[in-house]
Amino acid sequence: MASTALNSASSSSSTNPADGVPISIPARPAHPSICAFPVEIRLDIFTHLLDLAAVPRSYGYTGPIQRSPKRSSNGRLKTLREHAVLLVSKQLSSEYRQCFYERTSFFLRIDATNAFRTVPDLSITAEQAQTKGIGTGTPNFWRAPDALLANLRHCTLFVELGEIACDAKAIHSLSRITRSNLSLTDARAVRGELKTFRSHAEVKAKDAEFDSSIVSAVLALLEHMQQLRSVQLVWDTTVAGTRTSRATSSNTNWTWDFLGAVFLDCLKEKRNMRELRVKVGDRYGDTVYQGKKIDGGEWEGRIVRTEDGRIL
Repeated sequence: MASTALNSASSSSSTNPADGVPISIPARPAHPSICAFPVEIRLDIFTHLLDLAAVPRSYGYTGPIQRSPKRSSNGRLKTLREHAVLLVSKQLSSEYRQCFYERTSFFLRIDATNAFRTVPDLSITAEQAQTKGIGTGTPNFWRAPDALLANLRHCTLFVELGEIACDAKAIHSLSRITRSNLSLTDARAVRGELKTFRSHAEVKAKDAEFDSSIVSAVLALLEHMQQLRSVQLVWDTTVAGTRTSRATSSNTNWTWDFLGAVFLDCLKEKRNMRELRVKVGDRYGDTVYQGKKIDGGEWEGRIVRTEDGRIL
C-alpha cells in the first residue's frame, strides 16, 4: 500500500524547468471520497465525530457571550481540531453545521440583566431620554452570532417576566410596588413618581406599553429563528413577595391569551416546526400548551391548567 501511494505521488508531480524543484499536481482520487456516500450516512458520520470529540449536546446562554480579546493560539487550534470538517469544503461544512444544530439544544434566558439593554422601551431611563423602539434587526439579548440564532433547531426560551417588571429600571407599576417596600426613602420616592400621573388609567397605560414591548421583541426573535424544529417558550410571571398567583393577576394583564395564545399561531406557522410547548405562569399555577405536528400537517395538542399542584 505504501509503494502504491508513493507511485501515485510521483505520477502526480512534475519538475519546474527553471530550478528543478518538483511541482505538486492534484491527482484524482483513486477511491470514492466521503462525498460519494448518501447524505444520511454522512450525517451519521458527523454525529459520531461530534460524540467522539465530546462536543456538548446542550448549551445555555443567560448573559452576553464573552469573547476573550487574548484568546490563546492553543485554544484556537483545539477548536480547529474538534471541528476540522468545517475546513474541508463548503458542502461538508454545511452538512456538519446542520448535524451540530440537529443534535444540540439551547437554553436562552431573558431576564433583567439583558432585557433593558435590548428593549429600551422597558426602562424608565429610555422614557426620560425619549428613545423608543427596539432598534433595527433581531432583538439579540445575548449578543450571540446571528448565524447561531438563525440556525437553532431545538431551543428553550425562558422569559423572567416578573423579575424584569419588578426591576428598579422598569416602567411597570410592579417596579414601584417593589421599590416602595425596600425602605422609607424609596417609598417616598415612589410616592413622588405617582404624583406625576393624572389617573390610574395612565399607570395602566405604562404597564400595557411594557407588556407590548417585551411581547413584540420575543415575537421578532422567534420570527428570526427560521430553522426551529422544537421549542419551549416559558413566561415566568413569578413576583417576589407574593403568596398567591391572584396577587399578580390582579395587578397585571399577564393572561394566557396575551402571553400564550398569540405565540401558538406564530410557532405553528413555521415550516419545520414539529413540537412546541408554551407555558405561562408562576410558582403557584400555570397554563401549558403542549402539541406536535402529525400527518397531514395538522397539530395535535392540549392546554392544561394547574394551580397549587392541582390540575384544573
